[in-house]
Amino acid sequence: MFRRIKHLLQQNIRERISLTIFIGKLSKQIENVRKKQGYCIVFIATPVHGNLGDHAIVYSQERFFTDRGLGKNIVEIPSPKYQIYASEIKKYITDKDLIVIDGGGSMGTLWLNEEHKMQHIVKNFPYNPIFIFPQTVFYSDDVQGKTESQQAAEVYSAHRNLHICAREKASYLMMKKLYPTVDILLVPDMALYLNHINYKQPRKGAILCLRTDKEKQLDKEIIKQIYIDLELRGLKIKNESTVISETILKRKRLQKLKKKWNSFSRAQIIITDRLHGMIFAAITGTPCLAFDNSSGKVSNVYDWIKNLPYIRFANKNVSIKHTIDSLLICDNYSYNNIMLRSYYNKLYDVIKLSLNS
Repeated sequence: MFRRIKHLLQQNIRERISLTIFIGKLSKQIENVRKKQGYCIVFIATPVHGNLGDHAIVYSQERFFTDRGLGKNIVEIPSPKYQIYASEIKKYITDKDLIVIDGGGSMGTLWLNEEHKMQHIVKNFPYNPIFIFPQTVFYSDDVQGKTESQQAAEVYSAHRNLHICAREKASYLMMKKLYPTVDILLVPDMALYLNHINYKQPRKGAILCLRTDKEKQLDKEIIKQIYIDLELRGLKIKNESTVISETILKRKRLQKLKKKWNSFSRAQIIITDRLHGMIFAAITGTPCLAFDNSSGKVSNVYDWIKNLPYIRFANKNVSIKHTIDSLLICDNYSYNNIMLRSYYNKLYDVIKLSLNS
């Protein structure tokens, strides 16, 4: 019993020390930013998990604001810190600060913890301008899906200065229907904002970047046939993922992203059913055959880049063999976001209006 009490006391002391150190650093950073810039742009509850797609989104958001002269306004709060210290963090954020919630595919029932975290942030900062950056929304077609969508609608509709970005048309239409009083914007996935990622390296072999989680829907027989088709063409096959099994802190984010982009830039072809597998191929100028996931976000986001000749989507009418052959003879390509800039510029215009109001 005594040991148990001693352990709890020691744990409590460690937690208090951790809180003191974190809040001390955060309050000083916020004070400095506010003194020099006037207000903070708070990237709240950013990822530290190993999903490089999510990290590419946060990095792109940072680039988005930096390109507009607002990089020094950014204060980033990692998700684990927000989840533990939300009430303390709130004390240091004023109503003039802009709250940014990361884009991704976490609205709805697929990743409920993330959806509920977004709702908590929206409720926790009722007077701040809040922007949820480009998201896919997906609710299951059952009782849970209906209940969760109604709860989300209540939370989001109650906020007076909330703006939600949909990263494809299907989500845009659903959000307009579910949250009719909320400002909904159609904006491409933030990772498509990135330019000049091509490393101009000799290309060799194929990379398979396939899901193994609950968003997977690619048939095993199709995967088996893909292996056969690639091997018949003499291609060495590597299995990679845009998710790595390690914690990624902010200071390591760009290093890990560059490592993955460098790997993609060395491949002759990428075969993927991961959204950011397709997007990483696009921004590195790498030929890619993309398949859909369970929520349809790959096919829906593909609509933004369907004019890129080196990115193909495998619908029912596409011959996988012939598509692989056509992609393998693609010339070197370099990605440019010029076709999407008007959407990002419109987002910034809305942000400026929101801050001024």
